[in-house]
Amino acid sequence: MSEYITGRIKLSSCDEKKAISNIKQNIKDLSFAYDADIDAIVVDQVPGVYGVRVGSAVKGFHKPGSDDVKEITWPSTISKSKICTLTQLMKANGITKKTDTLVLDTPCTYCTHAVKVDTKEYGLPQTRMRTYMIVWKPNENDIHDDLGYYMEVRVCSALLILPFSVN
Repeated sequence: MSEYITGRIKLSSCDEKKAISNIKQNIKDLSFAYDADIDAIVVDQVPGVYGVRVGSAVKGFHKPGSDDVKEITWPSTISKSKICTLTQLMKANGITKKTDTLVLDTPCTYCTHAVKVDTKEYGLPQTRMRTYMIVWKPNENDIHDDLGYYMEVRVCSALLILPFSVN
């Protein structure tokens, strides 16, 4: 879900063999098509391990330690009327799955931070894991903004003082 909001896919986090093998659908690889109308590479098919929207335009990719978005080009070995897989796109553009991040074109920049909360830590007599996602628009579009960490501390602190009532 965070990929859908941020428009950034950390490719290493989507390489879990177990997660891919558990997918019930036949789509096992993220695939792309070339859209001549907007002169862009767009997402065509999405397996369950990627949280992106079909039709999202690819802006480029990030190398680790750099904020520059490097442009992606369509593989020269594939006709623009055909479909291209993520593996083929990575090979043609020198993208490394272990370290690089695919960047989609979004109207504005958002950051996300997932917080896992166990209810037993907050005075409830049961164990239930809940995941909350904190979403914010960073100052000056800085994708390295760590506001989510501070929000996590505030959210968890607030949960400790919330009054719980039993009816």
